[in-house]
Amino acid sequence: TRLGVRGPLAPGLGPRRGPSGDVLTVEIYDRIGSKVKSASYVLFAADNALDINISDLAAGTYFLKFDSSMGTETKKLVVVK
Repeated sequence: TRLGVRGPLAPGLGPRRGPSGDVLTVEIYDRIGSKVKSASYVLFAADNALDINISDLAAGTYFLKFDSSMGTETKKLVVVK
């Protein structure tokens, strides 16, 4: 299972598009605040989507934290299997 984050790094889901070459870090936390997954992506001007593999996550509620030079944003993710 993959989570597609579309954008321009997607209004309402993830930070606004940063400068080309900016690094976007995505961290996924469970309901009690433990980090369960982390990945970093280098953004390019033509990019407007991320593909995050969530197949290893159990069903439940998680929080995605997006962090780049443009700021930090957290969104809720519910995994249903």
